[in-house]
Amino acid sequence: MILSSLIPNIETAHNTFQEKALQSVSINLTLRNFIIGYYVVKYE
Repeated sequence: MILSSLIPNIETAHNTFQEKALQSVSINLTLRNFIIGYYVVKYE
């Protein structure tokens, strides 16, 4: 019984952390773009 739940548990962990990593990258790219835009406006 324990072995039968191993693969679904691994898959759930993988999917959860992959989703969190993608969200983190997206947030960082948004912040990067905001900062670049701020500098462009500041030095315009």
